[in-house]
Amino acid sequence: MLSFLVQLLLIWILVVIVHVTAMAFAFQAFGVTIREVAFGFGPVVYRHGKVLIKLVPSGGYVKLKDTNDGEFYGEVSSSVDDAFNHKSRWMQSMMSLSGPAALVIVASVTNATPGLTGVVSGFSQIVCGALEPLSTAQMYLESAKDVLNQSGFFALLGLLAAKVAAFNLLPLTYTNGGQAILPWVRRDRRHPEEWEMPLANFSIWIAIAIALSWFVALIYFVAH
Repeated sequence: MLSFLVQLLLIWILVVIVHVTAMAFAFQAFGVTIREVAFGFGPVVYRHGKVLIKLVPSGGYVKLKDTNDGEFYGEVSSSVDDAFNHKSRWMQSMMSLSGPAALVIVASVTNATPGLTGVVSGFSQIVCGALEPLSTAQMYLESAKDVLNQSGFFALLGLLAAKVAAFNLLPLTYTNGGQAILPWVRRDRRHPEEWEMPLANFSIWIAIAIALSWFVALIYFVAH
């Protein structure tokens, strides 16, 4: 069990690195100015230029130049060409989906199950597992352990990459899926709507609830 947990943690860190790095490269390729690239959350333990390594390896983010951000008005340059929200709707969506796309590629290369198939099944598995952490989620975790025992580290890497891609494609405001949709439902792609903040607050609580439920499931799985 300890070996499973250690390898699961290592795979999780690799998935985070792939996801965040792919997004950073995509933003740079489309000419968006990057302010920060953070791996993890919580206190900063290491900084190199714009890259931050944080204490808790539970995710990450890429902070971009955006004219809706108060920092923009403190800059010497008033150019908006390199601001994320001034890119076309298609470009905003493509950049937002770059992280999950990279994970699908990883899943396809490292797992016997095609990446997209794993992502599609991941939607229901994430939700059902979160709703039943002590039963359905236990079955999925046992299956993940079997994948590691029978097919090895890289097979489990592909499996987890597909499921994390599915989670990030959920249509929540703070996920990649939600970010890809927002430019198309705004009257002006450059400015958020009034309803976005209440929806964002609701979405973050959904995401937290899903994450906490799976954490409880993992603790229960280890204890038993």
